[in-house]
Amino acid sequence: MWTILKLNRCDYLKALELQNTLLNKKINGNKTNYLLILEHPLTYTAGKAVDIQNFAGLNPIRIARGGDITFHAPGQIVFYIILNLKDFNLDLHKYIRKIELLIIKILEKYSLNAYQKENHTGIWIKNKKVASIGIGVKKYITMHGVSLNINVDKKYYGQINPCGLPPEVIGNVSEFRQVDCSDIEKSFTQIVQYWFK
Repeated sequence: MWTILKLNRCDYLKALELQNTLLNKKINGNKTNYLLILEHPLTYTAGKAVDIQNFAGLNPIRIARGGDITFHAPGQIVFYIILNLKDFNLDLHKYIRKIELLIIKILEKYSLNAYQKENHTGIWIKNKKVASIGIGVKKYITMHGVSLNINVDKKYYGQINPCGLPPEVIGNVSEFRQVDCSDIEKSFTQIVQYWFK
């Protein structure tokens, strides 16, 4: 069973508090899976693998997910998924690969040749990274998720090395094709419920 929560534009810490609440519900036996769909105001966050050299001069929000420094802003769709990996016989690595394939499948609808890149988590189009993935896990329950750049103001990436990469490799889907954000959200919702049922 899935509960879908569309939060529109939501403060990062408020969304994080909600994720923790839902994660604890699942740890305590709740069988519902949760998908949060939202957009954040300008926010920098740093995962457990962060390198201080990648965000000199900034004060990012430190969070318990994998990955390095990243950036959220209007023009980026964020999907947070809260489920129990054991329910789907997945480890963290296989789960991340499955989420990458989900994004690829959605972008195929727009005739976009999105792909995975060896040794780099996320999704790429023509050597531009358009989706980032950072997952946190507690007692096999996932939180955090994937951000998909639709039409983000990329100047903010110039202040960091996103995920340890040079900022110029970051791209927007809109650079390659005009897309309908509501249709992408609908497709993600449908596929995630079908693949994780």
